[in-house]
Amino acid sequence: MDNPIALLGIVITLYLITLNPDRGRDWTLTRTEGEPYEYNSWLPGIYDSIKVNYGNSTPFVNGNCSVPHVNCSYFVDTDNNTRIKLWGTMTPEVMWVTFNSSRNLMPITVYFFNNQMWLNIDHKVFQPYFSLPLAISAVDKEIASFTCVHTAYLPIEAKIYFGLDMTPIYLGNNSDVLNHTQVINFEISTMAVFKKYTVTVRRVNNMDFYLCELAGNYLSHVILWK
Repeated sequence: MDNPIALLGIVITLYLITLNPDRGRDWTLTRTEGEPYEYNSWLPGIYDSIKVNYGNSTPFVNGNCSVPHVNCSYFVDTDNNTRIKLWGTMTPEVMWVTFNSSRNLMPITVYFFNNQMWLNIDHKVFQPYFSLPLAISAVDKEIASFTCVHTAYLPIEAKIYFGLDMTPIYLGNNSDVLNHTQVINFEISTMAVFKKYTVTVRRVNNMDFYLCELAGNYLSHVILWK
């Protein structure tokens, strides 16, 4: 096949089928370009700034967290979780929106699947479409797995953290990850330009949060045990 773009498309499709059969999703927004959207979600604590793609952080002000291309409002509920509402028109200008906390809580990123798909395969970018589900239902279970996939044209390692306070789980050394008692299994696999981390863990809390970080990009998972 002479067309490298077409070949890469086949590779992506094969990767999706073979390494990510689960299509559940949360902290993602899927719409057709030009289609209006309204997205309501929650952040697990007090969050107070927003950033679009690689842009600068914009602080929340009096219920308003809007930035160019994304309308945003928020309030803090009685459980001290931040409730957010995003709305606007789907555009390729927005690939993801990251929420941060001045209390050093785990960043939360909402990914935008424009035209119902993810086409950003730049170097050192997470591939959320291959990392689903981001919200994992594990009700009445004691063990669950999550995955993080990123592009890696050159050797590069993601970092993995546990909990809102971001306790390190994996910082690039395979031997370290199993020192954490809740980690049952840890695997790294590669295919073409992609690297995939699969982590199997035991339940710690009723709701456990895990974060993958790569060069200032973030991919968040929550496991719902009950």
